[in-house]
Amino acid sequence: QLLARERRVLHRMLAEALEQLYRSSPTLQEVYLEDLAYHCYEAGMWEQALVYTQEVGEKALTLYAQQAAIEHFTRAVDAEHHLFAPLSPRLYLARGQAYETMGEFESALNDYKLALEAARMAQDHLMEWQSIIAIGFLWTGHDYEQAGDWFRQASKLAERLADPSLH
Repeated sequence: QLLARERRVLHRMLAEALEQLYRSSPTLQEVYLEDLAYHCYEAGMWEQALVYTQEVGEKALTLYAQQAAIEHFTRAVDAEHHLFAPLSPRLYLARGQAYETMGEFESALNDYKLALEAARMAQDHLMEWQSIIAIGFLWTGHDYEQAGDWFRQASKLAERLADPSLH
């Protein structure tokens, strides 16, 4: 029943206290990371929220908690928007992976394409290649012709980059 600004102040106080605990011990980092991410997000502490929600999302992926990963990555995307930061291809690629694992083709495809767009804007050719490969593998379960098109694009990019490990 608190007003939004009162809630934000309380979330900020909790986030700051948790951040002190978080920095004091690796054990406490494991215990409080999710709470820290949540309170930073709710307090509108966007820089910290971006870092912590992305970290929690990655942790959720390693634990095969796909829905939790999606929720945390979505908060990270929201924090990015509040910061007017450029799109993070890694963030969209990771969320796309979680969607793909859950069988949500359209959401995964959308995130992989956003990752590709962000990588191209940042001129991050390795992330561009990874995004194209992810889209190709996603299509293998639906349309081999589409998958082949994406894999050919990845191959051409690998040739342009002259990186034999990408072939």
